[in-house]
Amino acid sequence: MILQLQGLDILYFILWVILATMLLGLFIRLATRWISSKTKAKDKIVMIFLLALVMVLLIPLLEGLLSLVLGWIDGVVGWPASQLSFLGSGGGYLLALVGIIVFLVFMVFVKMFINETWSNSVWIALLSLFLLYLLYTLIPALYTSLSQYMPW
Repeated sequence: MILQLQGLDILYFILWVILATMLLGLFIRLATRWISSKTKAKDKIVMIFLLALVMVLLIPLLEGLLSLVLGWIDGVVGWPASQLSFLGSGGGYLLALVGIIVFLVFMVFVKMFINETWSNSVWIALLSLFLLYLLYTLIPALYTSLSQYMPW
């Protein structure tokens, strides 16, 4: 996937991944410091930046895979939802779960990497995922370079 990038594309991709990881890591550290404690944010600094790197690389892949699988399931079993007139026309009702599942995965990773309580993990994951989506909006090359070369 990443090996298919050629020339300066791989350099730009690595640059954007490093930039996004640093920004997300600093934001997760700030959120952990604000929500949990200063000592937790200071003690877990390596794990916070490792979490940021995993999430920067994992979120587009996870969203693409979930969209593919849930779209296929919705196509196979989605006929009862299409019979309900109040939902409107079209399909893809099951695809609305992709964002929720990604948030739950992110929350579990925050719990595992930073060793937070569940209540703190929810808020750290929510704030961090919001910033990550802003980063993907501001730096579309990061998201499209990953999703462009997905095998699915």
